[in-house]
Amino acid sequence: QSEGYTASSLTLQDEAQVQLQKRGEMHDKAQQVYDLIVRGEWAAISKITTKSILGRSNRRFLYAMYRQEYLELISRGENERAFSFLHKKLKPLEAQSKAQANKNEFADLCYLLTCKSVHDAPSFRNWDAATARDKLAEDFKSM
Repeated sequence: QSEGYTASSLTLQDEAQVQLQKRGEMHDKAQQVYDLIVRGEWAAISKITTKSILGRSNRRFLYAMYRQEYLELISRGENERAFSFLHKKLKPLEAQSKAQANKNEFADLCYLLTCKSVHDAPSFRNWDAATARDKLAEDFKSM
């Protein structure tokens, strides 16, 4: 500033403040998404711009989040909604299922449309909504 660079110095300070503010907003939004995942409030999550938080590089997480929502639809007996959801949200991310330990997971997701319970499919015999949400929230937090 002593060299006559006051305007430049103030501009840099303003830009730094804007960056800090944006980072704080992203942190707040991420915390909000974390809380919504734990509560299973999928409609509220979809209203938040999760793509800005997740980015295009985290398609595996997006697949896991959609899988959880789908399984909860099936567990509530909302098979028509589940079918539509499978087609619109999960099918475009089918390749991400290949990264799962069980290579038949996507086939089991499809099979669930004909079942009475999520536990009827081999991939989801031990599935529990609350436990799966907590794991998903922790995975989100670690990103």
